[in-house]
Amino acid sequence: MVHLNKNLLDNKNYVLVLLSVITSVGFGLLYSFTTANIVLIILCLIFYLLYNKAFSIEKNDRVDKASSICACFFALSMIPSHLEDFESSGVIGGLKVLICLIAFAILYKAVLIILFDKANSLNIKRKETDNKIKTWKVFVIITLCFLLAWIPFFLYVFPGDLSPDSYQQFMQAFGGYPLSDHHPVVHTLLIQKIVTFGLLISNNDLIFSLALYSFCQALFLAMSFSYLVTTLYVSNVKKWIIIASVLFYAIPAYHGFYSVEMWKDIWFAGFITIFSVSLWRMLRKIKSNSYKIKCPETILFIISSVGICLFRSNGLYAYLLFFVFFVIYALKHRFKSLIMIGFIAIVVALVVKVPVYNAMEVERPDILESIGIPMQQVAAVVVENKEITDEEKKLIENVIDYSVIPTKYNKVLCDPIKFAIRDKEGQKYISEHKSDYFGLWLKLGIKYPGVYIRAYINQTYGFYDTDVQYVVYYPISGKFENPFRVKLFSEKYYNAIDAYSNLYKSIPFIGLLWSIGTAVWLTALLIGLTYIKKNKAFLLVFIPNVGVWLTLLIATPSYAEFRYIYSLFTVLPLYFVCALSDYNLDKIPEISRGKEEK
Repeated sequence: MVHLNKNLLDNKNYVLVLLSVITSVGFGLLYSFTTANIVLIILCLIFYLLYNKAFSIEKNDRVDKASSICACFFALSMIPSHLEDFESSGVIGGLKVLICLIAFAILYKAVLIILFDKANSLNIKRKETDNKIKTWKVFVIITLCFLLAWIPFFLYVFPGDLSPDSYQQFMQAFGGYPLSDHHPVVHTLLIQKIVTFGLLISNNDLIFSLALYSFCQALFLAMSFSYLVTTLYVSNVKKWIIIASVLFYAIPAYHGFYSVEMWKDIWFAGFITIFSVSLWRMLRKIKSNSYKIKCPETILFIISSVGICLFRSNGLYAYLLFFVFFVIYALKHRFKSLIMIGFIAIVVALVVKVPVYNAMEVERPDILESIGIPMQQVAAVVVENKEITDEEKKLIENVIDYSVIPTKYNKVLCDPIKFAIRDKEGQKYISEHKSDYFGLWLKLGIKYPGVYIRAYINQTYGFYDTDVQYVVYYPISGKFENPFRVKLFSEKYYNAIDAYSNLYKSIPFIGLLWSIGTAVWLTALLIGLTYIKKNKAFLLVFIPNVGVWLTLLIATPSYAEFRYIYSLFTVLPLYFVCALSDYNLDKIPEISRGKEEK
């Protein structure tokens, strides 16, 4: 992006006019304004005022770098879902895309410069340092607040919600199906232990036992959120941020529904929340020279690290990415014991996933689970009737009936193609001929790069485009029938919960709280602000969820599955504090001991 600064613009006002015109044109092209729409003139004037304000702010190298990177990312994230509008225009369409990219990159850079300038002066620390309520009481009260707020959703799905994946995992837990690492075995065993305990104390009442599991999961999630909010409280963060954090966890319906949804993703999100808070507390103590290896943060850090590695298949990869940067931080600050602390989770995960799972005869997920996007790309070549050699066609027909590909192909979901391959047991053939199918994928990609790019965008754009909504909670979707559900109330109650849960679809701005793309953009912005404030250590807190997001861009089976990235939403309040912190890091109390900050 062209570098703009005050010296250039003070004497060349026409540059502002040119930028305003380019931005207005790009805005009109992306949103299909007619060429005579007078709104474009109004937008041009607004953009002029915005640019005049933004580029008159005193230059700051960190702000310049962060705003440029974020602006380019935001602009690139907007275009993919609009590509079909430009493709039919050929070269002209490509030119329009380029204009839109430049226009929105400039626009976002200007907006970000202003935002970063304002945020850089914010102070989120309370003036008073005397926390009158004991820490453990705050933790208990906030935990109870979350549990009470989620009761309506628990009653809606009573005794708990089981999607087809959950039901399959439930059957694995009780011997109906063989154990498979497609669903994390530790989670399957957790279900087994809690439900078995419930059966034991309730005289084999399955409904009670499932309700007990739902309660235990909700309690775990509520405690992980409460740990975050309580940490903000003892860290003397301003009260409005604490209140906003409590409301963020209590009001949106997805926290309530997910608290009782029998999914691995919920426990995983809780572990990432605990991990992120513990890491933040550790970093603060390290900087204030008050960190001790034998402290509650270290224990929670290790436990949650293991949880991240074992409760989702991509959790280990996300943690490994974090560990690389964690080692660099530990070596730089000559704190080598941190490396051993971080390494424990990797050792435990590898021991559990290899020798332990082998001893338990756990089935491994088939190869299709890790090649969803390549499958979609090859299928897209077939669907678009591109020329394929006889040899390439034969390779495809070895694993799937060629004729069903056009009818099964769903450009945003790989399951239909995956299931069609399994119907022919093609996954075994692919496993035995990996090099052949890698060669097939590579050859078709070289011949038809445009098809591959479109297929990739279709499969992933929900994870970076803000204006995308997909099914968030399944209990009200009508998509699956929960075999254990017991209706406790009249239809009016369920209709009321349905209406409340779907408000985000009809009320402007509210939908942003449900938008994966918005959460990703917000995280990118907060990372930029953390960098600007020179809180480099706090950048470590963002890495686990960045790793989760990157793994989804590599191998997501669905273009916008909310639960896959739910962990990003659960840590957002902490990310705000990481980005806005600019005070020296005081020693914070041990929550488990109930000490107060001094």
